[in-house]
Amino acid sequence: MKVVLDSNIIIADFNLSSPEFKILLTSAKNRRIELYIPHIVLDEVFNKFRQHLEKSQSEICLGFEKLNRLTKTNLESGVSNDFIAACKCNYESYIKETISIHNIQIIPYPNISHQYLAKKAMHIKKPFNVNEKGYRDSLIWENIKSLISKENINIETSLEVVFITGNHKDFLTDEGDFHDDLVSELKSEGIKSEFIFALRSVRDFNNNILLFY
Repeated sequence: MKVVLDSNIIIADFNLSSPEFKILLTSAKNRRIELYIPHIVLDEVFNKFRQHLEKSQSEICLGFEKLNRLTKTNLESGVSNDFIAACKCNYESYIKETISIHNIQIIPYPNISHQYLAKKAMHIKKPFNVNEKGYRDSLIWENIKSLISKENINIETSLEVVFITGNHKDFLTDEGDFHDDLVSELKSEGIKSEFIFALRSVRDFNNNILLFY
């Protein structure tokens, strides 16, 4: 079984340290599942981590400025730009090492036509929305499609790909199924839509699928 992680799942637990994530990672390390992270997801996670660092640095500096005004002192926060840069580098190294240790596979950026994506955006086909936002989600969707078998290929399991995402509005219906636009797209490309499933958290995956797999 192939499992694909969205960026919001990793961002919710930057260090992948929750009990749920540890179960998932162990399953990947033991090759019980095939765990995938699209390269664009990895880039999004690294960028979001940098933003969190810089926001924290700014908040700390503002706090020290307020403290200095109140106390008539000139204390320094101690959170330098070099420290932030080092934290960013250390985090990226940690994630890459985790990926290597647990046999996680990185899916390269898809080779997809800009014209194809532009037409999807203009026609508001999911995962694009009314504001034509959804470019990165569309790249993730192309990655997911690349893992699903074509209709003329037989596979041993009825559940081939699981996508874990907290972004239910752009990919899923209120009931948790893939949006009709996405299902129609799969069928038009000869891809087995019934072999892909989505869940909204690692915990849901562990409790509802991995436990019985």
